[in-house]
Amino acid sequence: IAGYTNAGKSSLLNALCKPYTTYVEDKLFATLDTTTRNISLAKNQNVLITDTVGFIKNLPHDLVASFRSTFEEVSHSNLIIILVDSSSNRSVIKEHIDTINSTLNSLDIEVKHQLLVFNKIDRIKNKEKIAYLKKKYPESVFVSAKNHIMIEELKKNIFDVINKDIQTSIVRIPHSKSFILDEIYKTFTVNNRSEEYDYVEIEISGSPEDIHKFDEYVV
Repeated sequence: IAGYTNAGKSSLLNALCKPYTTYVEDKLFATLDTTTRNISLAKNQNVLITDTVGFIKNLPHDLVASFRSTFEEVSHSNLIIILVDSSSNRSVIKEHIDTINSTLNSLDIEVKHQLLVFNKIDRIKNKEKIAYLKKKYPESVFVSAKNHIMIEELKKNIFDVINKDIQTSIVRIPHSKSFILDEIYKTFTVNNRSEEYDYVEIEISGSPEDIHKFDEYVV
């Protein structure tokens, strides 16, 4: 989750993951370290989601190193959720989105997918503003992390985006190499498993890159 400080990143993490233990306070840099949690999106599919240090204009020099290091987590992600405070005025919203994207580019962070999420929709009383944002950012999701509004819809969007690149294969692991099974279960979603005389046959789902590591066992 990437976004400006006070956009509600920790609140969103709390809404997506239970129990609610991430530190939340309405001040700059309430989160100065990354917090990673496991969330369940569907049967047999869990993902890790990380809350990052908040963006801020003219970042103080003594925080630059901390700010950069936290985004090392982002560089290994399948998806970046760009979180924006929808209660900000339109020009600020655009500025924040542009700054986040330019900063990620400057850090040479390339992630396959991004999902723009507008938080704090409970604070918007003007329906025209929501209509404007939906028209300008048609692929975005609107939530209230604090009031748990549209969180399940957001989970569905995360599920759909992550599974765009999922590949399903069947691998056969000889009993003599059963030690590999632990890594299989850690790396992939296991859809089916059958025990045969000489091997274990497993249907797995995961990224093409991870499946490629087990090419010699793919049927």
